[in-house]
Amino acid sequence: MKVPKIVHEKYLYGTFDSRPNRFIARCAVPEVGIVEAFMPNPGRLNELLITGSKLLLEKANVSVQRKTEYTVCGVYKDNYLIGLNTLRTNDIAEFVLKRRLIPDLKHVRLLRREVPHNRSRFDFGVLVNGKNTFLEVKSVTLSGNKIAMFPDAITERGTRHLNELQEYSIRTDVETIVLFIVQGQDIDYFMPDFHTDLKFSQTMLEVRANVKFVPVHVQWNSDLSLSSSTKMLNIPWDYVEMMSKDRGAYILTFDIDRDAWVNVGALGEVFFQRGSYMYVGSAMNGLSARISRHLKRRKNKRWHIDYLLDIARNIVGIPIVAATNIESSVAKLLFDSYVPYAKGFGASDSCMDTHLFLTDKDAAKSAKFQNILMSLRLRNPFQKF
Repeated sequence: MKVPKIVHEKYLYGTFDSRPNRFIARCAVPEVGIVEAFMPNPGRLNELLITGSKLLLEKANVSVQRKTEYTVCGVYKDNYLIGLNTLRTNDIAEFVLKRRLIPDLKHVRLLRREVPHNRSRFDFGVLVNGKNTFLEVKSVTLSGNKIAMFPDAITERGTRHLNELQEYSIRTDVETIVLFIVQGQDIDYFMPDFHTDLKFSQTMLEVRANVKFVPVHVQWNSDLSLSSSTKMLNIPWDYVEMMSKDRGAYILTFDIDRDAWVNVGALGEVFFQRGSYMYVGSAMNGLSARISRHLKRRKNKRWHIDYLLDIARNIVGIPIVAATNIESSVAKLLFDSYVPYAKGFGASDSCMDTHLFLTDKDAAKSAKFQNILMSLRLRNPFQKF
């Protein structure tokens, strides 16, 4: 088998401009201008697709009929290349498996690709100890602080795969396998992203006795071919179990379209200027329900934020799962980066003056905010907060 390359056709570089939908990225290409490129990765990729980020693009062969002339194949994070084309992840998996580059999977023999089973289609049918079984492949690009996490968007399909793999393993008494192909710089650990998809994380814990999880780090050579150097990553299961609970802190981002005076309960009349805001709260019992409540228009007013959200739009809730109450610590990070607003707002039991902050428009998409969020979410399992 040939060594996989991150690009197959002519390639060029551009910078990220915007993403109007999951499958399209607008990119600025020197001497060409703004072009629309196919984005073959359904993940959110918020920490990678920052305005101005350097992209590796593939230009389609002129004989190929398609809506977009370009495809986004990779992005550079701190000058480190990360592949984004999930349509080629199975090529990577097949290469490292056939070359026996994964110590834990040297006993696995590939049979065929895209094998249907019940309601699913698994990436590979394989042979383990003379028995037929399934191997599913997942592409991982979310990383930082020596940690990689998956998924970066809710994946009901991924959770269903785990349950079906467990059912098959129990019925046939043969292990099924999930191979995580991980990209990113300087990574030691892999964990499910309990912040983004708590159900997937809890399901991993439930099926781990029957499903083998294998996270493997891969990287690209300077000639854009896949390196034969791989690294097995550790899964800190005790930490994952401790963190896979519906509790922690959250950040709300929202906009206010006009200057307004708002009666904020015990705070009385408070003036709010037109602009974009972030608010920090916590829920150590029912984090997802708390965020969902904030997104509802009709509700009894209980907290300061309830009054302000009556005139807000574009409300987005960002969970940060934690085993202890980190609300004040999160507020401190935002205090150091944005404009504190409305003294006492949401801070009745906090050491901070306020938990409300005035920000730039679309601040949540900025590198500054994504760095803050990654510092909170990608916590080293052996590092104190």
